[in-house]
Amino acid sequence: MSSHGSPGVEFSTTTISSVAVQAGDSKIVIAVIKCGKWVQLQLAESQPNLLEIGRNQDETKKLLHDHELLLAKLKALEDRVWELLQEADKTAEENKDQSQVYDAMAKTLGEAWAALVSMLERRRELLRLTSEFFENALEFAIKIDQVEDFLQNTQEFESTDSLKSLLQLHEHHTKELLERSLTLLNKSQQLTDFIEKFKCDGPNVNPEMIQGAHNSCLRIDSLLEFLQDRRRQLDKYLKQQQQELHQVLQICQWDQQENQVTCWFQKTIRDLREQSLGSSLSDNEELIRKHEELIIKAKEWNSSVEELKSEALGLLLSKEDVEKEHIQLSNQKLNRLQEEFARLMVERKTCLQKANGFFNSANKAFDVLGRVEAYLKLLKSEGLSLPVLAARHEELHREIKDCTADALQKGQALISQVASCR
Repeated sequence: MSSHGSPGVEFSTTTISSVAVQAGDSKIVIAVIKCGKWVQLQLAESQPNLLEIGRNQDETKKLLHDHELLLAKLKALEDRVWELLQEADKTAEENKDQSQVYDAMAKTLGEAWAALVSMLERRRELLRLTSEFFENALEFAIKIDQVEDFLQNTQEFESTDSLKSLLQLHEHHTKELLERSLTLLNKSQQLTDFIEKFKCDGPNVNPEMIQGAHNSCLRIDSLLEFLQDRRRQLDKYLKQQQQELHQVLQICQWDQQENQVTCWFQKTIRDLREQSLGSSLSDNEELIRKHEELIIKAKEWNSSVEELKSEALGLLLSKEDVEKEHIQLSNQKLNRLQEEFARLMVERKTCLQKANGFFNSANKAFDVLGRVEAYLKLLKSEGLSLPVLAARHEELHREIKDCTADALQKGQALISQVASCR
């Protein structure tokens, strides 16, 4: 409570009485002092400092426990404090002409008591906030330890799915670290803001409280920085390992796709080598239709090959330590298969087209031969003379030779084509 005297007049301050309240290691001393005609109530001593928060969660919990007991004891002593104030006012009550002054003094003393209790209740809130801060810090530290153990242990995977699960675990740890970090940062900001406000708003602001606030904020900042340094290191290692695992996953997926594409090309190449050209025109036309379908389907697989080549080039040009020799060899194998497939597709199309020409010519020859055979039967029944019959046979012979020449030529060309492709 502040006193208002005449300018230039100094009053001596006398401690009339004091009340000490102790609970565990916490102690406060409330002094009733007289300054001139005014009686004041003052917090003379506080152990520990009102802004002392402890060095860890256990210390803070001990401080909070002691402070709860101290508050309970203080409120139980409220009647005794008022008795002391009444005794201090006895001599002043004899001066009836100063009754208004003493009424104001009584009111001010009541406000001082309420302010004192409020300040101690704010300290309780400070310790509760600090306990929450240390609890958040502990959870953050435990999470950091878990991630450190996770990174130090050998991380094995047997398949692409297990590798994806491992990457998801990395992402989960990264997310939880960030969440714990943000929670602690928010709580530390809330706590330091509370300390600064407490330091400035208190009725008993003094250098000791200012120093206590400074020490507590330093302690908070020091712990926060220590944990954040550990988190930053872990983030660095997590990111590095995630990049490595993503690279491994990319290679595994590339291998899977490459194997799938390779198997298709190898099987199709075997089929192209083993497939016939058909035993008839209709068979041949069906094979041509299927070959056209294969050309369309091959475009999709060739597109997949180009994608694999592009990905392989990216992996080979990357600075990461990847299985470059393996990728390069697989990529070369893909190139060879693709080239062989393209060659066989062209050859088969050529053979199918030549076979189609042969079957068409053969069918025409068969039609002519059928008519010749029918005509020969007719000649036998007509009873022609030998010279006439010989002339007719000569004509039929030329017709047979003419109609089969094209088919024989195309057949020979087809045989040569097939032989050159084997």
